[in-house]
Amino acid sequence: MVQSRIKALARMDAVGAVQADEADPNWRFRFPDPPEITAGGAPPLQLVEVSFGYDRTRPLFKGATLGIGLDSRIALVGPNGAGKSTLLRLMQDELTPLAGHVARHSKLKVARIDQHHADSLEMDLTPLEFMAKKYPGVKPEEIRAHLGGFGIKTDMATRAIGTLSGGQKSRVAFAMVAWERPHVLLADEITNHMDIASVDALVVALAEF
Repeated sequence: MVQSRIKALARMDAVGAVQADEADPNWRFRFPDPPEITAGGAPPLQLVEVSFGYDRTRPLFKGATLGIGLDSRIALVGPNGAGKSTLLRLMQDELTPLAGHVARHSKLKVARIDQHHADSLEMDLTPLEFMAKKYPGVKPEEIRAHLGGFGIKTDMATRAIGTLSGGQKSRVAFAMVAWERPHVLLADEITNHMDIASVDALVVALAEF
């Protein structure tokens, strides 16, 4: 317990240092509303009697049934190795169940962001360049406005991503996800490398999503 507390305090000191170095006034961001879909009363994303395991003789879970509506707020809580991330990957159609099935609305957009989201960014590019590369044809002013809505202002938008703080990289990653306008956002331990200001803004954005 003592070692755990020491590590927690060390992380707090690190976050404090980032905040002091990266003076950032209060800011907020929001996830744009997704396109409307008509689900006919049924949840647009459903797990029906789903079982899964990487070893067929030792499944992580059996008979999981879950309906996710567009106004759902769900937290998966459990110890490491319980299958939380695996369940999210099943929802996103990255894995195939051993039994049961996952039903999705034909127009449903599902996005996932995890604790390693910054690894998907190209560190030698600026946020503007990275967004322009991923979404060719989009006007630069649209990209600037979108990034600005996530706290990536002009000076940050024109700096190499590798020079940004952990929290600022997270904002770029969230801006990428939000551009897709997903109906369902799967978030897997996303606050691990975020600064306090980013976490606070994320809480508000998720509450309003």
